[in-house]
Amino acid sequence: MSKLLFEDLVPNTGINNRAKFIEKVKHYSNMLLINPNWLMSVMYIETGGKFTPDVKNPNSSATGLIQFMANTARNLGTSTQELAKMSNYEQMYFVYKYLSSYIGKMKSYPDVYMAVFSPSAIGRLDEYKVYSGSTVQPNNALDYDKDGYITAGEIRKWAWSKIPVQYHNELKKKV
Repeated sequence: MSKLLFEDLVPNTGINNRAKFIEKVKHYSNMLLINPNWLMSVMYIETGGKFTPDVKNPNSSATGLIQFMANTARNLGTSTQELAKMSNYEQMYFVYKYLSSYIGKMKSYPDVYMAVFSPSAIGRLDEYKVYSGSTVQPNNALDYDKDGYITAGEIRKWAWSKIPVQYHNELKKKV
């Protein structure tokens, strides 16, 4: 495979070794039966293009390459504090461990994003209401039509909007 999307943004210093990280992304994507560019794009969004393991959401416990919540990290046998101390390529094991529950369900880039953001909505119709009421507030930017609901379609639209258009064709490719 040629160069991955956003590969040049991955840190290449210290414990964040680009070559090891890219090797892990390809390896685990193969095991997950997904296009590695789908995973790279999700991590691009979730880390703000930094691809570092210690990226933290200032408004929650979300930390790392796919913004692990504290409870999720605990269920994976670690903590957000431990995840933040890892190299990006070491944290890839936990990305894989988390996403492995969705093998066979992630058939597109938006499906991989949905597995991270709201797994219950993977494969659901665009009209499927994922969040409503007070659960909309932290993510109200995704409520495009401002109707008080965030639908699966709105999450997909948001995920596509965060990736430069010139990469969309690459992200439409299957494994």
